[in-house]
Amino acid sequence: MSTSRRRRQAGYTLVELIVATAIGTLVLGALTSIVLTTALTTNVATSRIDASGQIRTFQLTAYDDMTLSNVPAPTGCGTQANPCTSQPMVLQGQRMPNVATPTPPAQYIVTYTWDPAQQIVTRQAGGAGRTVAQDVSVYRFLQREPELSVRAQGGRAVSRIHDVLADRRRRQRGSVLSGVLIIVAMLAILIGALMTQLSSAFQLSRIAATRVATEATVNSAVELGIENLQNSSVPPVCVRDGRGPWYLTLNGKPAAVTQTCNAIVPDLATSLVSGSFTVDGMHETLSGINDFVVGDQSGRLRAYAFGTSNLRWSINAGGAITAAGFAWPDEDNPGHASLLVPNAGTRPTCGGHCVTLYDQSAGTPSYQCDMPAGGTVTATPAAELSPSGYQPNFPGYAFFGDSSGLISVYDADTTLNCPVLAQQTDLSGGAIVGQPLVFTGIVTTKQGSTTSVADIFVVTSNAVNTWLEHWKYTETDGSSGVLAAISNLPLVVGGTAVVSRPNLPVLNLNTKISQVVAGRSGALEIVTINASKNSPTYTMASGPTGTAPSNVTRAPFWCVCPGGDLIGVGSTSGALQLLNSSLSVQWTYPGQAPINTTPVADSNGDWYFGADDGYVHDVEMPASGSQLFQAAKFGPGGQIQSSPVEAGCSTGPCMYFGSSTSGAYFVLLGKTRVSDLRACISATPDCAGAPNPRLWARVTVGPPSVVGGMGISVQGWSYYSPP
Repeated sequence: MSTSRRRRQAGYTLVELIVATAIGTLVLGALTSIVLTTALTTNVATSRIDASGQIRTFQLTAYDDMTLSNVPAPTGCGTQANPCTSQPMVLQGQRMPNVATPTPPAQYIVTYTWDPAQQIVTRQAGGAGRTVAQDVSVYRFLQREPELSVRAQGGRAVSRIHDVLADRRRRQRGSVLSGVLIIVAMLAILIGALMTQLSSAFQLSRIAATRVATEATVNSAVELGIENLQNSSVPPVCVRDGRGPWYLTLNGKPAAVTQTCNAIVPDLATSLVSGSFTVDGMHETLSGINDFVVGDQSGRLRAYAFGTSNLRWSINAGGAITAAGFAWPDEDNPGHASLLVPNAGTRPTCGGHCVTLYDQSAGTPSYQCDMPAGGTVTATPAAELSPSGYQPNFPGYAFFGDSSGLISVYDADTTLNCPVLAQQTDLSGGAIVGQPLVFTGIVTTKQGSTTSVADIFVVTSNAVNTWLEHWKYTETDGSSGVLAAISNLPLVVGGTAVVSRPNLPVLNLNTKISQVVAGRSGALEIVTINASKNSPTYTMASGPTGTAPSNVTRAPFWCVCPGGDLIGVGSTSGALQLLNSSLSVQWTYPGQAPINTTPVADSNGDWYFGADDGYVHDVEMPASGSQLFQAAKFGPGGQIQSSPVEAGCSTGPCMYFGSSTSGAYFVLLGKTRVSDLRACISATPDCAGAPNPRLWARVTVGPPSVVGGMGISVQGWSYYSPP
């Protein structure tokens, strides 16, 4: 081998290895930097745009100032070796005034000062300074120097490089094969990176295509669910709405969609009238009348055609309405009804607390007379009820009690000016709470003289104790009526009590009627009145006891429900309890706002109560568990103190209630529901192991007249991926 070949070193040289390694490192670094650079580009670009804007503004101002000034001549600095860093830059020049009369040029002085503590540059031109640049960490200015030559003297540096390249031993030239290998290595790296990118793109495309197919399938499943909700019958109880699941197969994938009723939406919810309503209204259904009658604290009594918001009549009672009214047929005037209205009228015949009698037919009731009381009448008046097979002994008589403990009996015949027949103070001296229960008693004849009896049961309560009292009203031919106390039964509920309406409308022979009494403290006790087997004679007894979660201010409600009797009790803690006839708690709704109304139940098992948050709440008994489900709430605001009055209407339950500050309100419930739909890729509704994503949608479905003219409204939807 010649000396020249040995000196050529035709193989991998150190330079070639370094170059190959550098190229590979650069390629890999470039691929990595693509990802990082993309993430940083936005932040850098935004920062640079902000900085550029500030610099441009500063430059325009500075250029203008320098154009009008001479070159600054700072003392002790301003050269390349010693730039000015803390000294102010003072620009001085002359400016020609823009005036009609020629004048000499004016002196022009501008000073730029850097504050290193606040890192701001301030410009001052004759007046107050202003900041022209912020976040300036370095500041300097200097005079321009002559250009420096970059060419070496005599061109010696360039000649030296040429000498190195001319020496074959020193230029380290490798073989052709080594050069090819380097190129192949570089191409392999580039091709590998490209294939990785393509593989990733194909994988992402496949994932995207699968996701699109999944989303399209669950979308169609939700649309199927909506269609079935529109075309199927609506169960009356939301929490037990068991429609679905429904299935379909699309894009080669089975899908299932399930439905859960989330809420009931009223078909109509409207305000009737403004005012303060703190006592309950009544549903009057007799003599062809079907009205909701309610009074406010101004003394205005109104009637609305039940199931509508149409006002039928309105009268002024002359004083605040103090309790729900009472009506019964007028036997002397077919087609007429006697309407009794407790109120606080100030006219002489009322004396501040009385029951007013109105004669009612098809139109506005007409005033007949007042029946004065000894105190405020806070409970509904009553009439005599007869067991099956008997007739009332005293038809047309009105029985009521008041806050002073006075029990009153009046002849409410519209032709007799309402004479008082008997009045007596109860045995305890406490207020009469709740509507009196008056039952037809025995009739006896002795020596040609007939004596007729009505048995009266009243709950009386003072601040400490409560009793159930039995009284008899007796009339003998030729003699005045007499009220006589028979017995009293102490109760264990404490004082300031309230009492529910009885569980049955009529007490027949050999049966019993029950009520639940609630003390202010929340203590509960059931009382019963028993009718004998062979004659209309009666006894009373106490029954089970229980406790509400906190204070009780309004009467409980006894529901003879399809699944068994339930007693609803609201308390000031906001909780509603449903108890059985043994006063054992069956269901509870843990509300927040105090309940100062009597709850009520409809024929479907939904319960309604008004609360101090301004709403009537609709709660339902779930298929399992002991916590009631809130299906809806509606109201005008203010404290709801006029209890809901509910009955069935054409499309579903409807009800009336009132607020202490926001007037009376009417709600009509129907077939409108808010439902949650959940769809997944699965042949079973439980979606166990189903691939993601899944689809959730909340939709309102109901009559087109209620739901936006289309019968459906999508409130929201979302794809989700549970773990």
